[in-house]
Amino acid sequence: MNLRHIFIATPVYPIFCFTLALITGIWWQRTDHTCYFYIFITTLCVGAIFFNKRLYACSPIFIVFYGAAFLLGSGTYSHITTSQTEFCNATNNKKYDITVKINSITPSQKAYMGYSCICTLKTIQSPENLSVKYFRDIHLLIYIPSTENISVGDTILIKNVHFKTPKNKNYLSYLLKNHITTSVSALKSHIEVTYHPRYSISRTITAYIHNLNTSFRSTLTNETYCAFSSIFRSTLTNETYCAFSSIFLGDPSAKKKVVYLKKHLNYWGILHYIARSGLHLLIFVSIWMFILSYIPLPWIIRQLCMLLLVLLYNLLSWPSIPFSRALYTFILIKSTHILNIKTYTIPTLSCVTCITLLSNPLVLFSLDFQLSFGITYALAWFNEIRMQNCT
Repeated sequence: MNLRHIFIATPVYPIFCFTLALITGIWWQRTDHTCYFYIFITTLCVGAIFFNKRLYACSPIFIVFYGAAFLLGSGTYSHITTSQTEFCNATNNKKYDITVKINSITPSQKAYMGYSCICTLKTIQSPENLSVKYFRDIHLLIYIPSTENISVGDTILIKNVHFKTPKNKNYLSYLLKNHITTSVSALKSHIEVTYHPRYSISRTITAYIHNLNTSFRSTLTNETYCAFSSIFRSTLTNETYCAFSSIFLGDPSAKKKVVYLKKHLNYWGILHYIARSGLHLLIFVSIWMFILSYIPLPWIIRQLCMLLLVLLYNLLSWPSIPFSRALYTFILIKSTHILNIKTYTIPTLSCVTCITLLSNPLVLFSLDFQLSFGITYALAWFNEIRMQNCT
């Protein structure tokens, strides 16, 4: 196996080239159009396409699509970052009365910060000149002292909110990676509920998750559950629930509480299992597929049930890039199987990469994205080489 066979004889799929162009556009925009190294990389990739034996990937129509992908990546990154910059510059060191819709409520990691709410901005009004400004697609992280009479799905009015742009650019990038424009504190502001919907899907889902989470906590903190293994006999009962919540649900706060378990996993050399990669979704799918195989249902009904169960599992889970990669891949593969469409590994992974980057291009610069997708691409590429050698 020589170098030419690996990189030239292996087919370069058009969707893979489209993904490379999208990544190059995002990276080019990130470097303010001054980094010639990435232009050189793009030229090298185009050269590899032209030297490839499968020339269908570099027909004129596909070259146009690659250029469109480059502009799409550049424009998406520019739109998101410019929206944050304009909002922060317009509101910095000013007080406003804001109307927001609550999307989620979680206890803050610091007790004195109360609760952290991710909200969608509806209106923002200056109390001095009563001028109302409108911003599109603005999401705020708001710290409030109490959630009494406030629930997910409500629209609330918060008066005299002092906006102050964080000086830490890494923190702003972290917020933007999580689809949040900026963070503000409403601990000393007056909060009033202006609209409480009679029925809210988000509120129903939140209540269901809370009840299910409470059930998990009460079940997994039983002494008899921990007694099955001598390893866990000396642990606190709450650590069993924290281990489950960390490994299978991806709760970031629970990872800090499984000290005893992390010590043993580190000793065994398997601490990376707490990272909750796509392996946990594979275990979940395998168990349910085994159960559904014993239920006399048509094949397509079983596939739809599996999709529904995975989506429910996603609602119960904390988001992470490796888990999202596995989730999107599973949904895409199952959907194509139901439609009787043949799939290939690298094009499927390229589609998932495009979906992830278009939803938020800033994840391209996070280590978890680079490791998760990079390793998966390497495994898929070498698996294709192995399949070619077998044939």
